Amino acid sequence: MQRIAPGPRCILSAACLLALLAAPFAAAQAPTVFVHDGSAGELRSFAFDARSGALAEVPPALELRGGATECAAGCGTLVATADGALFAAASGSGVEFFTRAADGRLERALTPSLGGTGALTGLALYERKRSSVLDLYAADRTNGLLRHARIDRSAGSAQWTATALPLGTSGGPASLALGGGRLYAAQALDGAIHAFALDEGSGAPTPLAASPFVFAGLRAPSELRVDRRARTLLANDARAGTYAICAIAATSGALSAPTLVSSTASETHLLGLSRNGRVLYGGGPGTLEAIDLRTGAVSSRAQLVSPLAGALDAKGRFLMVFAGAEARVHALQRSAPADPPVFVDPALLTLAASGIVVRKR
Repeated sequence: MQRIAPGPRCILSAACLLALLAAPFAAAQAPTVFVHDGSAGELRSFAFDARSGALAEVPPALELRGGATECAAGCGTLVATADGALFAAASGSGVEFFTRAADGRLERALTPSLGGTGALTGLALYERKRSSVLDLYAADRTNGLLRHARIDRSAGSAQWTATALPLGTSGGPASLALGGGRLYAAQALDGAIHAFALDEGSGAPTPLAASPFVFAGLRAPSELRVDRRARTLLANDARAGTYAICAIAATSGALSAPTLVSSTASETHLLGLSRNGRVLYGGGPGTLEAIDLRTGAVSSRAQLVSPLAGALDAKGRFLMVFAGAEARVHALQRSAPADPPVFVDPALLTLAASGIVVRKR
């Protein structure tokens, strides 16, 4: 059994890897945007100014001891509890845990890792009201498996369960998405979406009867999102210019054949979902898009960079876009992002966002 510091305070043990991107407001603001650069195997923290849209790095960057993941962008390799007290990051050989100090910065938990796996990609964290026990799910891309761990926050412990369910061809599992007491997993190589029911007591996943779901026109889903009401699952296509919108059956959790929305890009990525669940922000090579999920209408804007991952700020007013070549922040005007972006950070030239978490102070 592994140990995690039960409280939000522990000693920072990782060396500073990157220099501070200086900004006037950064010293006064705690970081609220946390980015996992899976290809570099490190966590980076940013202060966000909700008035101007400015994004400034707050050092130090934290190195993941388990090494780089097999996902460069968009797989959801970083998750956190709703209160922002505990973070989990996927690595090349397991999961590492971090807590937030009084100033909001991340620091390594006393025993930070759950090891013994292949390279992990997507993570999902299942929380229950009035319970200190969390369930963590991980896509093991190396071995083509879904893994499950239990975390007891009151005891400060974590351990893998015996669960190791197949997720198709090795090298294909990517992101995970939770919704309505069910878990969905993308399989890019097989063009499939796996679905699992979650036991309310033990958190154990059980494949749905109709799983995996394979749909005509959806070639390589690698990123998934479920809306807040768990009525709709959204998927990208890493090999084609489409977005898939699947209705979720309320009783069974089964997916309906998707509505496919065409993109102007040759491949698509999911960047964010509006707070009301009506607009999906996405993009691909040279394109940033807003998709009205009620009508399927697409508003596109040409970009000099290729968006790979993104997130909305805590109030849903800005869209942060990470392209692997730079980070951009767009103010949202009604259902579409403003053009040009309100903030461009040319200093973040090597940031590939495989996982992003936004939390309030």
